[in-house]
Amino acid sequence: MRKLSLLTVAFAMILVPAVTSQASDTYSFAFTSSQKKLEGEQKTTGDEIISREQWAYNVTVENKSFRDLENLEIKYILFMKPDIAGQKMLSGHIDLKRKAGSTAIKLFKNYDKFSFTTESMELNGTQLTSGYYWGNGANPNAKDALKGLWLRVFADGKQVAEYANPPSITSKERWDAPKMKK
Repeated sequence: MRKLSLLTVAFAMILVPAVTSQASDTYSFAFTSSQKKLEGEQKTTGDEIISREQWAYNVTVENKSFRDLENLEIKYILFMKPDIAGQKMLSGHIDLKRKAGSTAIKLFKNYDKFSFTTESMELNGTQLTSGYYWGNGANPNAKDALKGLWLRVFADGKQVAEYANPPSITSKERWDAPKMKK
C-alpha cells in the first residue's frame, strides 16, 4: 500500500509541471463588435444627393484566460464594398477595399474587458433625385458598405486568437493584402 501511494505522488509531481506550463500558454477571449457611424455629411447637387460618412467598428475583448496578460497586440482589417454611382454591378467576385490598423494592451487583467474603436473608412453614397435614372439601368441608389472586420491577437509576436465578423470573411478574403497585378 505504501509503495502505491509513493508511486502516485511521484507520478503526480511529474504531471503537475506539464499541466502548469501548458495552462500558461492558453489564451481565451470573448469578442463583440458593431458598426458605428462616426460622422457624415450630405449635399444635393442638382440631380444627385451625395453622402460622405465615416464608419468604424466598436470592438470589445474580454480576457477569459484565468490570468492576467501583458503586452498584447490586436491587428485588424476592415473590409468595404464599393458601390460606384452609375455603374451596373457585375456578377462574380468584387474586390473589397481594406484598411488595416492595430492597438496594444499593456496589461489585460483576468475577466477585464478592453474596448476600442477601429480606424474609420469613408463610405460614399449617391442617390438620384426623383425623376432621374441612369441610362444604362444602374441602381439609382449607390452606397458603399462595410462588409467585415477580421482581427488577430498576438502575444510576444505569436498569434494567440482570431475573430471575424462575419465569420465567413476569413474564407472569402486573405489576411495579407493581395498583390497588385502589373
